[in-house]
Amino acid sequence: YAPLALRADREVVLAAVRRHGPAVELADARFLADREVVLEAVQQEGTVLYKVAAELQADREVVLAAVRQSGEALKFAAEELRGDREIVLEAVRENGDALQFASEELKADREVVLEAVRRNDLALMHAPLEIRGESLLMSQHVADNPIAVEGSVAPTFSISELAVRTGGVEVIAHTLGGNEHRTVLPRSASVGDVARWLRTQHGSTGLVYLNLSGQNAPVNPFDANKLLVELMGVAELEQDAELRENFLTDLGAESSAERHRVGDTR
Repeated sequence: YAPLALRADREVVLAAVRRHGPAVELADARFLADREVVLEAVQQEGTVLYKVAAELQADREVVLAAVRQSGEALKFAAEELRGDREIVLEAVRENGDALQFASEELKADREVVLEAVRRNDLALMHAPLEIRGESLLMSQHVADNPIAVEGSVAPTFSISELAVRTGGVEVIAHTLGGNEHRTVLPRSASVGDVARWLRTQHGSTGLVYLNLSGQNAPVNPFDANKLLVELMGVAELEQDAELRENFLTDLGAESSAERHRVGDTR
């Protein structure tokens, strides 16, 4: 234990909490309301949030730093911040069980629940009954879903071109750096299949963002099972291609019949 004089010395306390966050509990009580000291402390040990002044438990920056270090710190955040979507997402990404401390509204947010289950599949028990049975929230499907929720740290791919070809759908995608990736996938390919293919191109096993041409936001992870052609509007293109093919076939048949008619006349 440090002498009382050192526990009241702000520079000493700052140096101590930068090395060991819980040291703030041994410092003079006034430092539990000192924003700079507390911010340094929670970055080392998020759960010391339980001990600090109420106004700092309601400080968004302090709480965000705390839950990034320990999702469990969400338990000690002010009620309004337990309903802050960004804070709760950061908390469950660190510790899926932190879902239990979120507001009722966010416990029912499917993307928040997905992130929690990605961290801990047992976190699903904290979600409302009405969404626990959704297939894309089951642990086996969550593990197979590579599409990132907004706010995740993940590489971004933009699908710049999509075309129906013989034998499948050609996909051309680019990274933010301009690197091009292209492949032909079966017409039955899902959006998740594209994301998994792009993940391998990136050489990772993590999550990816997919941006689709003409859309303002990245693909939602709950679109993973949708057919790529459905999501991109290629179904219409495919129908047009079939109509064109049928038209050419009919035209060829008519031309052949005309030639035979002319030959018979002669």
